[in-house]
Amino acid sequence: MKGEHFLAVDRVHESDAVILDDHGRAFTVPLNDLPEGVVARSVLRVVVADDGEPDWSSAAIDEGETERRKRLSADLTDELRGSDEHGFLNPKDDT
Repeated sequence: MKGEHFLAVDRVHESDAVILDDHGRAFTVPLNDLPEGVVARSVLRVVVADDGEPDWSSAAIDEGETERRKRLSADLTDELRGSDEHGFLNPKDDT
């Protein structure tokens, strides 16, 4: 587990952010410990120690990985909508 890892910002509150690793483990981190400009869906490149704990001082927003994951999410959503014969993902407006 040691080395650099990608962690995704799930949500940002007034003074902290909830960040998820790729295994679903959640961390609540003060915004002061994160790079400026962090928003929901940002992907951070972070050094993780031998004990599995991220070193938040090493955190940096990885724009390339953020964009890659956004594209992947959009592609998967489009694919699901295309196979959604019952309209669950794209309901019709009955108003």
